[in-house]
Amino acid sequence: MNKTQEHRKLGFLSLDQKSNLVDQIDELNGLMKILFLKKGRLIIDFQQYDVEVDTLFFINHSQIFNIDVGSCVGYMLFYSRDFYCVEINDSEVACHGILYNNVYEIPAIELHTDHSVAIEGIFENIKYETENLDTANEEMLQLLLKQLIIKGTRIWKLRYNLNDDASKQDLDFVRKFSQQVEKNFKFMHNISDYADILNVTPKNLNKKVTQLGYQAPKQIIVERLMLEAKRLLAHSILTVKEIGYALGYEDDAYFVRFFTKQTGVSPLQFRKLYISQR
Repeated sequence: MNKTQEHRKLGFLSLDQKSNLVDQIDELNGLMKILFLKKGRLIIDFQQYDVEVDTLFFINHSQIFNIDVGSCVGYMLFYSRDFYCVEINDSEVACHGILYNNVYEIPAIELHTDHSVAIEGIFENIKYETENLDTANEEMLQLLLKQLIIKGTRIWKLRYNLNDDASKQDLDFVRKFSQQVEKNFKFMHNISDYADILNVTPKNLNKKVTQLGYQAPKQIIVERLMLEAKRLLAHSILTVKEIGYALGYEDDAYFVRFFTKQTGVSPLQFRKLYISQR
């Protein structure tokens, strides 16, 4: 691994350094991550991505990921939230921005050649800075990180035709809804609760979210609950009853029925299947 800031952690990995990465994957839990892959395979929150063209990934601190180390070529940047995600940066290009908080879609942005060259250039500059530390290094790394996130945001917006003022307003609303779901999903399961927070009617909330091509708000809430349930089943020793309670279900039998309806298997079956495939 290249040098990192100890007090405000930021690090850089070339993914062809396979022997290093295998031992360090677990150390990256809880950090923000940006990957630039030319090829390879990775799994993010139980979804597999097979990369065949230059692709940019933004993975937030709570998402579970794993990499097929032997197949990957590219770069990974990782950093703690206190390195960049301060309150002043609470905008569309920060840790609460559309790339890291995108109604639970993981931005996997396939890059055209010109975009790929520009993105790779930023990664190379970051690599240089992490290898040549000086007194101005932290500020430079923050500037390069912001440049990378801005560039990624622009590319993502171009793909979805979201550059006019009306679309920006709608996207900002969806971002705020996404933040509220992330903050409250464990104890707020009803659309009306989120509509009240955002000062709209449930019908208007549904329209604003779905008109940008996202799933209906109710389904987004359900999928966030299911994602958290899967994470806890796969990566904790909590019982099914304890997991249901942590997600706001006092009746564990109801939680089991709910999970089974959404996934096709019971919570215990899911846990056994996941463990058997590791």
